[in-house]
Amino acid sequence: MSVPAPFEDADGSYLVLADAAGRHSLWPVTVAVPAGWVPVFGPAPLAACTAHTAQAPAAPVAPDTAVAPDTAVAPVAVGGSAAAPDGPGLPVTLFEDRVRRSPHAPAVEFEDTALDFAELDARANRLAHHLIRRGAGPGRVTALVMPRSAELVVALLAVLKAGAAFLPVDPEYPPERIGYLLADADPALVLTAGGVLPPAASDPGRTVNLTAPGVGRTVAAQPATVPGDSARTAALTPAHPAYLVYTSGSTGRPKGVVMPGRGLANLLRWHASTLPGQPGERTAQFTALGFDFCVQEILATLVTGRTLVIPADALRRDLTAFTEWLDERRIHELYAPTAVIETVFTLAAERGSALPALRRVLQGGEALRTDGAIRAFRRDCPFRLVNVYGPAETHAATAHVLPADPGEWPSVVPLGRPLDHVGLRVLDGRLEPVGAGESGELYVAGAQVADGYWNRPELTAARFVADPYGPPGTRMYRTGDVVRRLPGGGLEFTGRADDQVKIRGFRVEPGEPEAALLRHPAVARAAVVVRRADAGGPRLVAYAVLEGEATPGELRAHLARSLPEHLVPAVVVPLPVFPLTPNGKVDRAALPDPGTLPAAASEAPLPRAPRTPVEDALCRMYAEVLGVAVAGAEESFLALGGHSLLAAALVARIRAELGVRVRVGQVLRTPRIAALAGHIATLPPSAPPEPSPSAPPVPVG
Repeated sequence: MSVPAPFEDADGSYLVLADAAGRHSLWPVTVAVPAGWVPVFGPAPLAACTAHTAQAPAAPVAPDTAVAPDTAVAPVAVGGSAAAPDGPGLPVTLFEDRVRRSPHAPAVEFEDTALDFAELDARANRLAHHLIRRGAGPGRVTALVMPRSAELVVALLAVLKAGAAFLPVDPEYPPERIGYLLADADPALVLTAGGVLPPAASDPGRTVNLTAPGVGRTVAAQPATVPGDSARTAALTPAHPAYLVYTSGSTGRPKGVVMPGRGLANLLRWHASTLPGQPGERTAQFTALGFDFCVQEILATLVTGRTLVIPADALRRDLTAFTEWLDERRIHELYAPTAVIETVFTLAAERGSALPALRRVLQGGEALRTDGAIRAFRRDCPFRLVNVYGPAETHAATAHVLPADPGEWPSVVPLGRPLDHVGLRVLDGRLEPVGAGESGELYVAGAQVADGYWNRPELTAARFVADPYGPPGTRMYRTGDVVRRLPGGGLEFTGRADDQVKIRGFRVEPGEPEAALLRHPAVARAAVVVRRADAGGPRLVAYAVLEGEATPGELRAHLARSLPEHLVPAVVVPLPVFPLTPNGKVDRAALPDPGTLPAAASEAPLPRAPRTPVEDALCRMYAEVLGVAVAGAEESFLALGGHSLLAAALVARIRAELGVRVRVGQVLRTPRIAALAGHIATLPPSAPPEPSPSAPPVPVG
C-alpha cells in the first residue's frame, strides 16, 4: 500500500509555483511541474517555501514560461470530469428561478411563521437593499450571528442578493470563539437578532440588529424588487466568494474556507438534477449553523421547491423532543451525520414510531455505518439513504444513493460517484495514480474546489496544489483522506494521512484543543488523542503535564470557555511526564487509557454505592449507554464521556424503564447519578408514548 506523507511532515525540497492569476501552490521537486504553472521560488526546504508564499507577489505570471513535463501525464485515476460547468453561475439566480416557478408554494416554516416563495423573496430583497446601503457587496463578508428562525433564512438570502459572502456563526459557540471568528474574518457587517451576539463582539459601526427598534421599519421601506448589479456596490460574478465557513485548524486556531459562487451554484444544480424535489416536500433544518452541510441543507431545499421546516434551538438540542417533532411535522427529508441518524432512529423505534413521512436521509460529516439502528429502522420506514462525502474545502465531492432494498446495502458504504464537474485523483507520494485495489490519498479537482483559506496564503498553498491532470493553471485540493480504489471503479475510505478525526460529524484537528489547553497557566505540556469507545463513537481525551495547580475539572471548564462542545475533550488526564518516542516526540500510542488509571488520576469521585432503586437503575443505564464501567452513584455522565447524543439515548431509557420524562438538558445540567436521581424523584409519571398515525401522502404540484 502506498500512502503519501503530508507535505507538512515530509522531508525534501519544494517549489513555489504561480499561475497566471497569481495564485501560489507548493510542489515537490521530484514531480514534473504541470502546465500553466511556473516556479517562482525554490527548490528549498518546506519551511522556507511556506514563508515565501505569505509574501509572494500577486502579479500575474505568464503561463507560457512553465516548465514542460519530461514524461507523459498519466491518465486520471478515477472518473469525473473537472470541465467548467454550464448554466447559471450565481446561487441566488437559481433561487430566483424557483420563485418565478413556484411563487405561492410554501418555502419556510418556523413555529407560527410560514412564508411562501414570493413572500420570502420580497423580504430578502428588501433586506438586501438595506445591506447594500450599509456597504455589503461583492468581495465583502457579512456575518450571521442569529438563532434559528425564518429571519435567518431571509438574512442568508439577502446577503447573497447583495453580492456578499455570508459567514454563518453558531450563536451557541462560546463568546470567546464568536469573538475570534469575527475578528479573523473582519466582516463588513454583522447581522444578529434575539440578543445572541456577545456584547464584547458587538461593534456599533457594523452590527445590524434586525430586532432593534427602527431597523424593521427601515428595512420594510426598501423596494421589494430584486437588486441587480446597478444597485450593488460592484458587478457580481461567479468568482466572487459566496460563503466563508470555519473549520478546525491543525495550528491551534480555526481556519476559514472561502467558497466561490461558482462552486455553490454547481452543487445546487447537481442536487436539483440528482435529488430532485417538488413543492410540498418538507426538509428539516437540523444541521449546526457552523457546519458547511447546513448550506446545502438550506439552499438545496429552496432551489428544488421544497419547504424548509426549522426547529427551535432548544428543541433541536433535545433529540428526544426532536424525534417527536419530525413525526408531528411530517418531515420528508433529513440531513445529519451518522451518530445523529442512529440516535433518532433508536428513539423513534422506542416510542413506537416508524416516522412514516420520512423519504430521504442525507448523511454527511463522517463515515456512514449501515449496521445496527439504521438498517433495522429501514425495515419499517421506506426512506432512501444518501451518503454525501466532501471536506469543507470542496463542500461535497461525491455522493452514493444506497439501494432501496436494505438487504443490498454493503457493509462498507463507498464514497460514491463524483458530482458534476468534479474530478477525483487517487495518488501516491509522487502524485502518480495508484492501481485498482491500491490505496492512496484522494485529491479533488474541478468546480467544487474552494478558493483557499481566508488570509492564510501559506496554508492555502500547501493544501490547494497545482493539478497535473487538469487544464493548465488548475488546482486540486489535497483532502488528507486515504482511500482504496475498488475493482468496479468506486472508492472506499480507509483512514487519514494525518491526525484529523471526525467527532459527531464535525472535523477535529487535535492541535486546536491542545493549543487551547496550553493557554492555561498551569499547563506545561498538552496532548489530545482520540479514543474509540464501545458506545457513542470516538471521543477526545486530553493529557496534561502541569507546572501549577489545576484540577481536571478546572482544565475542562477552561476549554469549554473557548471551544465548541465537539472540540472539548471528554476527559482531561494529568500525568507527571509524557511517554516519548526514541526521537523525543510524544508517544501518543503509549498514553494511558483513562479507564486504566486510578481514580485520582482523572479526578473520579470516590465510589459510593447506590442507595435507592433509582440510583441503582441509573448506574446500570449509564454503563450501558456509555459503554464504560460505573463505580458508583457519584459518577458524572460528562466525566465518563457523555455528550448530547448519548444523553438523548439515556433519557429514552429513563422514560421507558422509570416512567418519567427527563429532558436532555437536565442530564447535562445535573450529570452526577445521585443528583439526577434526586431530580427524578420530584417528577410525576409520564404517559407512555403512543404510536404515531400514518402521515398523509406528500402533496404534488
